[in-house]
Amino acid sequence: MKPLLAGKVAACAMLFLVAACAGSCYAQAVDNTAIKGILKADIRYAATGSGELTIKVQREPIIAMQMNPEQVTERDLHALKECGVNTVSIGLPLADIKETKRVTDMLKDKGFTVFWLSGLNPVSCERFLSSKADISKVDWKGRKINNRHCYRNPQVKEAFNKALFECVAAMAKHSVRLDGVIMNEPGQTAGEFCYCQHCSKLFQQKYGHSMPKPVNLEESTKSSIPVDWPAGMPKAKYMQESDRVAWSKMAEFYCEPITERIEDIFKLMRSSFPQISCQVTTLTDIHPYYGLDFWNGVMNIGQLDGIQTAIYWAVGKVSPYTAGDEGVARKFVGTAQKRGFSCYYWLQGYDCGDNSGPLKPGEIQIAVREAFARGVDGIFIWSYLNPIRGPWNKPYDWDKYLVDLDEAVAPYLNKPADKCRVVVNINGSEKTVNGDSTEGRGQGGVYRIKTAKPADGKIRLTVYHPACRPLCQEIKIDDGGQPK
Repeated sequence: MKPLLAGKVAACAMLFLVAACAGSCYAQAVDNTAIKGILKADIRYAATGSGELTIKVQREPIIAMQMNPEQVTERDLHALKECGVNTVSIGLPLADIKETKRVTDMLKDKGFTVFWLSGLNPVSCERFLSSKADISKVDWKGRKINNRHCYRNPQVKEAFNKALFECVAAMAKHSVRLDGVIMNEPGQTAGEFCYCQHCSKLFQQKYGHSMPKPVNLEESTKSSIPVDWPAGMPKAKYMQESDRVAWSKMAEFYCEPITERIEDIFKLMRSSFPQISCQVTTLTDIHPYYGLDFWNGVMNIGQLDGIQTAIYWAVGKVSPYTAGDEGVARKFVGTAQKRGFSCYYWLQGYDCGDNSGPLKPGEIQIAVREAFARGVDGIFIWSYLNPIRGPWNKPYDWDKYLVDLDEAVAPYLNKPADKCRVVVNINGSEKTVNGDSTEGRGQGGVYRIKTAKPADGKIRLTVYHPACRPLCQEIKIDDGGQPK
């Protein structure tokens, strides 16, 4: 890979959002676990004259890059900071808790908000299974589907929760710092309905009749049934018309265990990380093709804080203006705003995926502009330094892509943060600006308060904003009143 962007970030005393999580000195419950923006603060103290503390607070949306653990290096993080990235989503190496901590600590120490990008099976539950008999999915012909556990099987569910509990406890014990967890496009293999004894019995009890079976598939060696997108029901040639209602129930039944698995993961994470933001990302029209009932299932999970959708224009060989689609915005952004959730769009990174058109210079600028025009709280880029699938790596490559990304997000960064409540603790005395018992003044994102010089050279700052996580930091100042 070519050398990444040269350093252009001037050293300054900008304080990024500190994650509140297990092991952090600022681990405290907050009312809002939806992350709709990030706060930064620049501190200046007039050591002579008035003794005035000036706090410049800025707000910016989530600008995220998806990374793999091995990509978390000084050079790459510096390059991402240069182009405005303030958040990283990452798959964690959970089998190696020390590596998990190293990676997340490095990200947090560099000022990034950190989301764990997880699938439905982030940990193995094999050693917690008391028996491996009758735990596999079974297809419509009664054949076991290898390497696929039935999500509805009580033994599987219990074993998974034990394994995840052990993993989450280890993360908490080692003070792994996380801001959020994202269930990344959760679902099952399309049309891979489970006909095991347990599922068959539950279906009969719930709907009063047996599970429907496909027709014209007797010769098939495949376990999945060809289904229509996005309805999730068999294609017409494989379904008797008289079974249409039954298949509709089957599609609904197929989704339920996925919603339950997501809820179990969120509950276990929230038990050890009370402030963690629980989010789910999906395609714009997935329901219920892959067994995910997003609108009637996922949206009703009590721990849910945010929703995300993927706008990958090159995959469909369409325009980056797709990010501004009004229908998608109404469905995702509009629903999130009504429910008090955050909403992010995943935009095309360098890897376009199979059967894709190439990314072109200038497209990310269009997509970012269109997304923010629709009111999203942030964007996620998929995916950093992924293998290039196609002959179009030249002349457009990651270095140039990051230059384009920098240009795209620059208009949305470092905006003055009004409506803040700034709490300052100096010499054991607490003062508030723009909150109850206001002792100072604030306007245009600049908050001023008169106070004595800190005897220990430390200023403890907490900034509250209705749409952001609290910014908590301890600042050391020199004799001239400047942050060290």
